[in-house]
Amino acid sequence: MLVDALEMKSMSARLGKVEINDVRQETSPAEVIENVARALEFGYVEISELEFQDKQLSYRMELESKTIEPIGEGEARVPWDELVSNYRSFFKNNPAEFLVPEMQIFCVHDEPVHLEDDLILKFDSLAPTAQSSTRNLIFKRGLSIDGNLDAGNDTTELPLLVIVEGDLNVKNLILSSWVEVIVTGNVIVADTLFCFDGEVGGRLHVKGNLSVQRVLGAMMYPIEVVGQVTGDVYWIENDEPALPNALMVPGSVSKAQMTTFENQSPLVKESYYLNSNWSTGEKVEAYDFSPEQVVALLRQGKSIFRQDKPCAVQWDDQNLGYTPL
Repeated sequence: MLVDALEMKSMSARLGKVEINDVRQETSPAEVIENVARALEFGYVEISELEFQDKQLSYRMELESKTIEPIGEGEARVPWDELVSNYRSFFKNNPAEFLVPEMQIFCVHDEPVHLEDDLILKFDSLAPTAQSSTRNLIFKRGLSIDGNLDAGNDTTELPLLVIVEGDLNVKNLILSSWVEVIVTGNVIVADTLFCFDGEVGGRLHVKGNLSVQRVLGAMMYPIEVVGQVTGDVYWIENDEPALPNALMVPGSVSKAQMTTFENQSPLVKESYYLNSNWSTGEKVEAYDFSPEQVVALLRQGKSIFRQDKPCAVQWDDQNLGYTPL
């Protein structure tokens, strides 16, 4: 409890939301002595208002250095009202409607951007500072990433908006929830495009072509491609595929069927988790598809598709399972 109280006191100081309580209460001399003793025991000290302001400024600077990334060469932070005339038509989710003014900030990159590591899109809407530089992004001259473009945290508090003017090149593209990515050129994914849980308002909109080894979609995440789609497309069953010619993948495999898993799904077993269902009054176990485990595999650089069998599958009505084509 003491740690929590100290943390709350520290955060209040950092955020500048210290309130002064002028309500006087009747306190006995014994209680006063006890309170002073506790204060001395736990290290509370009385400081002047000037000292407090200095500490408050120091905390704020420390907090900002940890939560707001420094402005790099070739980028600038620009408020939405300065961008709206050029970019309003790009988004389905209007920043002015869904984001408070303090969060209507875009990190704009004027030069081509090449990243050697993953770019993780942050959903830190509950962070102490209202804006992190990687929430809303505009790349004016394309984006190339040796690793992943990763928005797989499946957090849905607020929209996260990204524009790539030109081409987007990535190893894996992981999208979820309320992230909206618009690419004016082509999207080239060396391995897997995985998208899930787009019902809240996310989408991938590609004005050029989409070239990918494999696509796996789930839970109503929209993908819109104006040009051509090249690559194998899979979608978790019981969902309407966002791309044509998608092959359906089972969302659940019975425990008995896991003994012949290679005939059930093109995905690796680690893409599923063991789940227990008691709705019938008896315990029924099955392996259910897990977006979280798929994201974890992709982040580890592992394939979510089996390599030992063809990935194209079809439903077998007689055997009630998926078999390779």
